[in-house]
Amino acid sequence: MITKYYRANKNITVSVSVCGVPRMIQFFPHFKGSLYVTSNPAEQNALEENPWFNKKYTLMKTDVIEPKEETKTEKKEPNLKQINVSGLADAQEYLIKEFNANEKQLSSKVKIKNFAFKHGVEFIGL
Repeated sequence: MITKYYRANKNITVSVSVCGVPRMIQFFPHFKGSLYVTSNPAEQNALEENPWFNKKYTLMKTDVIEPKEETKTEKKEPNLKQINVSGLADAQEYLIKEFNANEKQLSSKVKIKNFAFKHGVEFIGL
């Protein structure tokens, strides 16, 4: 994307045709004059084709911004310790023994799985 900065010595409004549509472009007060900034290529062309270009206002600077390449972030699964269990009771017993969990924390299958995941454990057979 190209951003262009136009500068005038005083506050001005420029009448241009952008893609066939009449527009009034207002330069805004800036240090020692006025400034207009745009990254719209149609506006840039209209301003640079205007007879006032390089007379009442000039191109002050151009910034070229390269679009960033989107990097695909791979979602890494945490390294979970896999434990074979025969049912909920075995899973509960393991978590109580290894992590001092209480039965209230492990009152359902979902709670058991969440607690295990938070502690780096995955149960096989649940």
